Amino acid sequence: MAKPLQLMWNKWGAPLYRTGEPLHQPDLEPYVKQTYNWAFNNWRPAVWQEFELNGKKVGAPVFIVNVTQSPNYRAPVDEREFRSVWNQAWFHSLRSAQGLYRYAKRTDNDTLKQLALKTKELALSFPQQRGLFKSVIATEMEEVTIDGKKYHRSKGWETKYFGNSNRNPFTWDARQSPYHIADMSYTAYWMMVWYEELEKDERLVNYARSYADALLALQDKEGFSLPGLV
Repeated sequence: MAKPLQLMWNKWGAPLYRTGEPLHQPDLEPYVKQTYNWAFNNWRPAVWQEFELNGKKVGAPVFIVNVTQSPNYRAPVDEREFRSVWNQAWFHSLRSAQGLYRYAKRTDNDTLKQLALKTKELALSFPQQRGLFKSVIATEMEEVTIDGKKYHRSKGWETKYFGNSNRNPFTWDARQSPYHIADMSYTAYWMMVWYEELEKDERLVNYARSYADALLALQDKEGFSLPGLV
């Protein structure tokens, strides 16, 4: 990718940058508004996932969407990835929710704030096993045939299950993917940032503390290991 990126920068990016493009002002506000409008209005049915978990309404933006899920796409939807929400070191809904919360507070937008809070509730709803926890919640998928062509579709959040990132060398199945310290640590970090900078929600501290205690126990007990932990 380095050579194509260099070509695009040299041919288009650098000349525009030297003229002050694409920003005519130091404020990124128009881009932020466009992004949130895209996610929570124009593409909301595909992007925003909301369901009930442990008696609470939770939600978050989906892990990934593709062009077939566009509101302007006229052919059948074909979901490229299994429908899921990730709290992983690369894609992290709780990190994104903090930006949304800050923006909502600054613009006095209670609707967006409530979406951010639902994402926080989702992160807190991931069950812990001896302090450790998974990084993905997903739905079962199915293959449907329409006019002789096969398409991949979610079965809905009533089929939800917890798993881990399938970006690993062991298996593509999120249900069988191993726990990952980087993913869990990243989630615990963002919980503490939320507590320190946004809300004094003690549940965030308690969740992160349980995880920290689990790591210390793993270090203290020589030879102890949890199956599936990497």
